Amino acid sequence: LKLHRQLDSINQAAVLVHNDCIYLSQEILGLAFEYREFFPGIVKDIAVFVDLATKLQLVAEEVLQRQKQLVTDNLKQAIDGADGFQNTHQNKQFESAKFCIDRISFIIEKVHIIWEPLLVPLVYKKSVAMILEEVFTRISGEILLLDDMAAEETLQLQKLIHLLFEHLDSVLEPLLEHQASDHFILSIRKLRKLSG
Repeated sequence: LKLHRQLDSINQAAVLVHNDCIYLSQEILGLAFEYREFFPGIVKDIAVFVDLATKLQLVAEEVLQRQKQLVTDNLKQAIDGADGFQNTHQNKQFESAKFCIDRISFIIEKVHIIWEPLLVPLVYKKSVAMILEEVFTRISGEILLLDDMAAEETLQLQKLIHLLFEHLDSVLEPLLEHQASDHFILSIRKLRKLSG
């Protein structure tokens, strides 16, 4: 309850609440099996630990979902700042799109720094892969909507995509290492093709 306000921003406290709820739900299930025979007769009949464990698991999932939603909302705002990646052959538009790429990279790197040491590796990989899938799908979709691109514009877009991959290398490398189907980022292929 004390940390409730902090759940509305991307931070360590929210991830710790998630982890604590998962831990408590597992401990409660253990208590039911380990100590049930020692409970007084009436308590044995009415104590249902599984209900409480499930509720804690739901709280953990809600907290993590809220964090992922906050991240994707921030990333969507950052992508909106690129104005559809149009006219990147013009200096002002290129700088605007580059700022957008820098902001996307900053948000994802922040998430990586906060989540990676605290979340269980599989949960971390699945969560980050989902976020990257949304980002890469949106960016590649916006670029594919562009028509009649000048050669210079194509080169600038490729430069921006390379910059994004360069910034995210430390996050992407461990995710793509094993290429397991449950956390592989499908849209990365499309974005790599666009980068030439």
